[in-house]
Amino acid sequence: MTDRPIIFSGSMVRALLEGRKTQTRRLTSSPLARVQAGDRLWVRENLRASQTAEVPGVQLTYDADGAAVPTVLGSVLRTGKIPFPGSRGMPSIHMPRWASRLTLLVTEVRVQRLHEMSAGDAEAEGVEHESADPPFYYVPGIWPHSLTAVGVEERGSAPHAVRSFAKLWAYLHGPGSWDANPEVAALTFQVTHANIDTLTHEAAA
Repeated sequence: MTDRPIIFSGSMVRALLEGRKTQTRRLTSSPLARVQAGDRLWVRENLRASQTAEVPGVQLTYDADGAAVPTVLGSVLRTGKIPFPGSRGMPSIHMPRWASRLTLLVTEVRVQRLHEMSAGDAEAEGVEHESADPPFYYVPGIWPHSLTAVGVEERGSAPHAVRSFAKLWAYLHGPGSWDANPEVAALTFQVTHANIDTLTHEAAA
C-alpha cells in the first residue's frame, strides 16, 4: 500500500465532501497514473490564514468551505510555511499532510482514452449542473451552453454530463485537450472524512 498526495480545486473538494465525487482522471504522464488499487491518497486543498481576538496566533481554515483546520497554530508563522495573517493563504501544493481532512482509498484503476468515459463516469467525477463558467457542473434536463468558448466542439449525441466534463477538462488542460482524446488513468475511490495518519493510528490500535 502506497500513500500519495493529490490536489483538488475547491469545487472538487466540495464534491468530495458532499459525496458526489468518487472518480478522478489524470494523464498517464502524471505520477498518479502509477497508483494501484489499495493505495491511499491524501487530499491537498487551499488553506487560508486568519487571526482573531478570541484565538491567539493564527487559525487556518479550508478555503473550499471555510471549515477550521483542527489545529490552532500559534507558532507556525515562525516556520515560514504559511503567510502572515491577511494574505490569501496557503496554496494546495504546500498544504502539509497533517492538515489533510480527506483520505481516498483507491478501489479501481483503468487506463483508457478520455472519450471512453460514460455518462455515469462523468457524474462520478463530481459534475452536477451546467454553467457557463467553472466548475461546469451538470443538472439533468438543462441544455448545455456552447462548448466552443473553451475550444471543445459540440458532440451532438454526447450525454450532457460528458459534455459538461469536456468543458471542465478543456478549462483545466487548454483548448483542444478534450478532442486530443489522451490516454488517462481513471481512478475510482472511496472517500473517508479523516486525516490519513489518524486512520493509520486507528488501524494500528
